[in-house]
Amino acid sequence: MIRITNTPPVGLIAQLMLKVEHVLCATPKYLATHPTITSPHDLLKHSCFYLAEQAKVNHWRLSRRIELVKVFVDGRYVANHSEIRLDGVLSHLGVGCVQDFVAKQAFDQGLITRVLPDWEFLVN
Repeated sequence: MIRITNTPPVGLIAQLMLKVEHVLCATPKYLATHPTITSPHDLLKHSCFYLAEQAKVNHWRLSRRIELVKVFVDGRYVANHSEIRLDGVLSHLGVGCVQDFVAKQAFDQGLITRVLPDWEFLVN
């Protein structure tokens, strides 16, 4: 069984296979037609797709050097599946939080761009 987690269940053996980074992304078309995003607080003006595995997880924590910011986001839909969030982003519906390996092809093809690239997204 392969599981993506920072905290494996007791009794299972864990081995790091890949460092997974969560990134914020949007399409150039979405970014061109909505307010500019230069700080985490600008996300309040945007529709955001976030990971939802439990209630009230609509906050994103971002860090840059010694600065830590927590922003409560809102959006058109939430999902616990990265490809569904990426699909919303690719449909120009907002800013999404997606694992880097899920979004790699879309980044490579120029379909999406990273939002707040100098900030690290911290998994809740």
